[in-house]
Amino acid sequence: MLRSYNINPLNNKDIDGVITLSNLLLGKDYLTPSLLQEYLANDNKIAFVVKAENQIIGFLLIQICDPKEVTSLALTEKEWFSNLFTNYPLGVIKTIAIHPNYKQQGIGTALSLIHI
Repeated sequence: MLRSYNINPLNNKDIDGVITLSNLLLGKDYLTPSLLQEYLANDNKIAFVVKAENQIIGFLLIQICDPKEVTSLALTEKEWFSNLFTNYPLGVIKTIAIHPNYKQQGIGTALSLIHI
């Protein structure tokens, strides 16, 4: 059982570890270094990494969207959705991934509950 882990924003030193984990879990080239650099350079893209024992064991990628963009993705209850969220930017989770050895320990839940 995992005793402790840290969740921090992605930084340049994390990119290779995130790519390695992504290749393992999501297939080769799902993520690229240049795509992860976009998360460091763009205010509308946010990434977090989870580390345990100095190893990356998970990550979260979020895209901040204009509510009008997201409304087109909400296939049901469009009116309800647009009435509630038109004045707020929304974050859409693009990817959340946890190494298989660390699943079922609440890490994914902790990542998804991060307040940005």
